[in-house]
Amino acid sequence: MDIAMILFWKNGYEATSVSVLAAAMGITRSSFYNAYESREKLFGLVLHRYKKEAPDGVLTEITDGKPILPTLCAMFREICDLRSADPDRKGCLVINSVAELGKDAEAPPFVRDLFSAMVDRFLRLVRQARDQGELAADTDIQALAGELAAFLSGINLMSKVITDRQQLWRTCRSFLVSHKLMVEDDV
Repeated sequence: MDIAMILFWKNGYEATSVSVLAAAMGITRSSFYNAYESREKLFGLVLHRYKKEAPDGVLTEITDGKPILPTLCAMFREICDLRSADPDRKGCLVINSVAELGKDAEAPPFVRDLFSAMVDRFLRLVRQARDQGELAADTDIQALAGELAAFLSGINLMSKVITDRQQLWRTCRSFLVSHKLMVEDDV
């Protein structure tokens, strides 16, 4: 699974054929199909595993009553740390996959669902933050959830070109401050 994740992450779904996967794994194509059934199914397994390890995974652990904004700020800091330390400039596997395949009608359906799930998660968290008094009562939670998803996508794509941690964090900090999401103001 690690080999497949690295290949999909570095090369994208379309450029990572069954032949490439099988060769890298040291198995035959037949063994590949016996183990995973299809490239699409393996890709789904890889994305599922990646989502558990990704820096935004911490957002799924927030329970009712727990403050949202400190965790949100910490997540963006971690993204800046991880992306700036990556010499391969891979960005986020999920965002890369949505960018590569989201427009394709033949794409695995779960790829488009990934972005919808991200917006839904942000909507739940923004609603919770508003209800807990962390955000103003008149906050447009639909718009803010969409903006958070778009910004998360953008900072991950930006990190493929800009790898300076301070520059990435200044961008995140500016977004967080302008949307009244910043709770700690350290660099």
